[in-house]
Amino acid sequence: MGKPVIGSDIRGVRDLLKDGRGVLFPVGNVGALTAAMTSLAEDPKACRDFGSAGLKAIQNYDIKLILSHHDELYQGLLICPTTLE
Repeated sequence: MGKPVIGSDIRGVRDLLKDGRGVLFPVGNVGALTAAMTSLAEDPKACRDFGSAGLKAIQNYDIKLILSHHDELYQGLLICPTTLE
């Protein structure tokens, strides 16, 4: 949706927010979360930049694209003998 994201620094979230796609804070660190929220609230340009980067990156997770990749994977693994012995 083109909005900045603040997330806990855990596996999965860390991967999604890398490369300027969002702000990470240590799990359970309320002060760091507050600081991240305040920082974004005071910096509209950073909000736009994070939002744009996230929106661009999420295109890689489109369901049609994921299904297409899975289809290609399964087609490559499929063994279909042409004759029966």
